[in-house]
Amino acid sequence: MSTSDHRDEVDKLLRAAGAAWRATQPGPPEPDLARLRSHRSRRRWVPVLAAASVAAIAVAVGVTVLPDRSGPPGPAAGGGGEAQYLVRDGDRVEVTGKVIAAPERPVVYCPPLSAPSSSGDDAPSCPADFAVTLTGVDLGRLAEPGTRDGVRFGYARLRGIWHDHTIAVDEQSTPAAGALNGPPDTDPVPCPEPAGGWPVPDPPRNDLPSTAAVERLAAQQPERFGATWVAFPDDMVRPARAWTVPVVLVVSLLDGDVDQARRDLQPLYDGNLCVSPGNVTTSRLTEAAHKGTALARDTHNGIWAISGVGPDGEYSGGPIKVGLVVVDERRYGEFQKIGFDLLNLHPAVRPIP
Repeated sequence: MSTSDHRDEVDKLLRAAGAAWRATQPGPPEPDLARLRSHRSRRRWVPVLAAASVAAIAVAVGVTVLPDRSGPPGPAAGGGGEAQYLVRDGDRVEVTGKVIAAPERPVVYCPPLSAPSSSGDDAPSCPADFAVTLTGVDLGRLAEPGTRDGVRFGYARLRGIWHDHTIAVDEQSTPAAGALNGPPDTDPVPCPEPAGGWPVPDPPRNDLPSTAAVERLAAQQPERFGATWVAFPDDMVRPARAWTVPVVLVVSLLDGDVDQARRDLQPLYDGNLCVSPGNVTTSRLTEAAHKGTALARDTHNGIWAISGVGPDGEYSGGPIKVGLVVVDERRYGEFQKIGFDLLNLHPAVRPIP
C-alpha cells in the first residue's frame, strides 16, 4: 500500500470513528440541539486513535476538556511549563491505571483510553502504540483484579525507572479514589466565580443565549479579541427539558482594558460573561489544531485524543488538550514546533521530580 493510500485509509477510519462516537453521545435537552452545537456549548475529546490491523480499533471518547481553571488557552496547569512532563531514559516516572498480563507476553500498562480495545466478554488488550511494558509488577497486589481467557488484569499506581518505553517498577500501590476516572467533567473558566457561584437561568430555559453577536464582534476585531467559547464550570448533567446548570461565555481579550471590554460585550450577550486577558490569537490556535490532529493521525506518536478541535481538525474553541502516552524527547520536539503556549499536554507517563 502506498503512503497516499495509507493516509486515505487512516482518514476513513478517523471519520468513521468520529461518526460512531457522535452516535453514542447522550441525548440533548429539548428542543435545540442544532443551536446548541453551533454555539460550541459542549466540546468533547475528538476521537483520533484509529489503529486498524490484527488488533481492534481503539477510540478515545467522552472525556471532556480541562479541569484547570487557571487561565485562558495555554500550557497545562502546574506552573512548571512544558518541561515538567519531559521524560528521558533513566528518569523516575509514575503511571496510574490498568495493568494487563497476557500469557507469554510482557506485562503492560495501558493508558486511560476512554473506550476499550476489546468489547463484550473478550480478554482486555491494549493497542501496541499505546502500551507501556512493565517489569517488576506484583500481579497479586492489583486492585480490582480479574482474569479472562487466561489474561490477568487490574489497576495500580506504579513508580519506577523509564528506559526504552519500559518501566522497571520498584514501587506499587493502590490507586487513590477517583484516580482512574480522568479529568472532571468541567470546563476552564478563567474568571473568579461570583459569590454564591455562577447563576443559572431562572426560570429555567430550553435554549442558551445567542453568542452570535459576541462572536461577530470578536471576528471583526481580531487584534482585540481572541478565542471565545461556552463553558460549563460545574459537572455537566444534561437536564431533561431545561438548562439548570451554570453556563459561561468566555472571551479572551488580547488588547485593551478588561472592564471596558466587558461593558462593550455584555449588552450583546444575555448570560454569564467572562472576559479574561490572553495572548493567543485564534489564527494561531487554528493552526495548532490542524498540526495537532496531523500528529495524532500517526499512532506511533501515542496520542489518543484531543479536545478543542472538531472531527476534521478544525479549531472548535477553548484549550487544545492533548492526551498521550508520554512526552519523550522526540515528541517534545514535535510539540515545540507547534508551540507549547497553544497546548495543554496530559501525558499518562509523568516524571517524578
